[in-house]
Amino acid sequence: MRARRRTASALAAVLILASALSGCSWLYPDPPEAAVSSMEELRVRLAAVDGIANVTTRLIPGGEGFVTDEWTAEVDATADTPDPAVAVAVRAALADGITGADLVLSLALPAGDGKAPVTLDPRDPVSVDLAEVWRRIPVVASVDVTGGHPYVELREGTTMRAAADLLWPSLGPGEMRIRRGTTSADVSATAPAPGVLDLLDRIDARPDVSELSATLGSAASRGGVFVESEDPAGVAAVLAATPDEAADAGAAPRLDFLVRAPYSAGRDTGPSADLTGWLGLPLGSPEPDDLPDPYVTSTPAAPATPAPPYDLVDVSEQEAGVRAFLEAAAATTGVPAEVTTVATQCEDGAAGTQATGSVLIPIFTAMDEPQPPFDAITRSWTDAGFAPGGRAMGRDYWTAGDGRADGVASASIRGASDGLHLSAESVCVR
Repeated sequence: MRARRRTASALAAVLILASALSGCSWLYPDPPEAAVSSMEELRVRLAAVDGIANVTTRLIPGGEGFVTDEWTAEVDATADTPDPAVAVAVRAALADGITGADLVLSLALPAGDGKAPVTLDPRDPVSVDLAEVWRRIPVVASVDVTGGHPYVELREGTTMRAAADLLWPSLGPGEMRIRRGTTSADVSATAPAPGVLDLLDRIDARPDVSELSATLGSAASRGGVFVESEDPAGVAAVLAATPDEAADAGAAPRLDFLVRAPYSAGRDTGPSADLTGWLGLPLGSPEPDDLPDPYVTSTPAAPATPAPPYDLVDVSEQEAGVRAFLEAAAATTGVPAEVTTVATQCEDGAAGTQATGSVLIPIFTAMDEPQPPFDAITRSWTDAGFAPGGRAMGRDYWTAGDGRADGVASASIRGASDGLHLSAESVCVR
């Protein structure tokens, strides 16, 4: 980690800000002394962390009406190195946090070593790892994972579709937002459909569009597209004529849309001038009946019957096949990695045995970008007759064709901050 580069003026500014903001005004009482003193103690500890250049703090009152019975302590640390190890050191320096106030903490790491700048909460190791993956993607200009809705800002000229293709391998069960100026789109591991992303890119390229955003829905709620355009009718016609792949397949409720003109004193820009509709349906169509009835409750499922005990059978040949398969995948990256295998009960719970294996390929010890080795591995699987089997929790699943000599039935791959995680399973032996 690089040495600290603090200046006396920077530390003085921190002290002044902490002192000024911990005072009171005629509207609010003084913050609790315990909160003030523990926040200052935390500031001193964080300022002493190797790699931290600046720390600012403030106490914010809250509560119902004019009754102040809650305090929030905002602590923002800035590093002078892009090394994510600073987050670990900051986390270790937190101790018991702040007495009498809720702590909101952020750490800003600058760009460097081929990585974009990032703002993160060092208390959350999962988001720290995820941010480290995203900031290595070439099209990403900055990353923010401090709130409940993480986002990346894209470099100018990057399309939503291209960015989503690069981000999808790392996405887990949550959502994130892709932003570029006044254009944004929420994405998950399974949505939006590629055709919707292509639609967003086409609309964003129109000179009459000044703002564009897309939100995700769920099985019980509807996602949507919002557009601000000098030509609302033209944009609405494009949206109405574009198929909603997921809705047409019955996989999700149909997206709705709202198109409006930018505010202007010389024309009607109120709600009555908004154009609304449903993606892929003619303008003026009624709302699709594709949302579940909110008043219908499902019957609880009966408790599952415990699986009977089972005895493992010999799958040493399958273990050897799984090991060789994963070793070959790792070899495509040129980075040494150790494969582990084990015999387990079959995935379907049947009284049979299968071989499973896993390997972590620490690609970042030899290269900066995760996408080329990721693509090399999946390309080798395609060449070997494997087919994509879906994506979940940020992991891509692949299935093998019938009758492989090595007995491998399926495989998976996931990118993380420590490298590429691969797994493979054999056929079930009974």
